[in-house]
Amino acid sequence: INKHKVRIIDWPAQNPDLNPIENLWTTLKKVVWERHPLNLDALWRFCREEWAKIDPSVCRHLVRTYCKRIQYLTYQRYVTKY
Repeated sequence: INKHKVRIIDWPAQNPDLNPIENLWTTLKKVVWERHPLNLDALWRFCREEWAKIDPSVCRHLVRTYCKRIQYLTYQRYVTKY
């Protein structure tokens, strides 16, 4: 690592700000909650339906902004806006 001058940042490996799936889970929870599932079957159905509606471009955007997230965390040391 030192040989290649890799900069190490002191940040937890499980930080949700660096995990794109966390953004998808947050979005999914919001839209499912807005549908007001009345039972477990409805909850599962709504989850599957809403998950299927997520456009692949949303996932691409989350992955493409990964480096930006790392830079932001490196310089700000705060929770990201993502």
